[in-house]
Amino acid sequence: MTTLYRAVSGQELALIEASGWSAFPPYFPGEQVFHPVTDEAYARKVASECKVVRNQDGLGFVTRFVVRDDALAAYACENGTCAEYHIPAAGLEAFNDAIEGRIEIIGAYGIQGDRSDLIAKIEQ
Repeated sequence: MTTLYRAVSGQELALIEASGWSAFPPYFPGEQVFHPVTDEAYARKVASECKVVRNQDGLGFVTRFVVRDDALAAYACENGTCAEYHIPAAGLEAFNDAIEGRIEIIGAYGIQGDRSDLIAKIEQ
């Protein structure tokens, strides 16, 4: 099992919640590759510096989830250390099937910085 992280927008988070916290949504227009990462700090940086300014709600979230190792072996990784996996659109359903347990929210960010107060509200 490998723990992975993914920075998501509020819109993506709503779709994850709708899945019962068990799957990432299909790609939005313009996205061809799903990029989960092995580095929590990097996912937090993307959520706090990129997602908050690129999304209408001004929020970015960090998710954490566990994926079976046998499923990850099928996907390319960047930088040789598998710091970032590249899951093509056609492989997202199989990737979601390999998620063990629940997708968790471990960080929330807004224009003003840390918004951890949102996590408890979302998970209620």
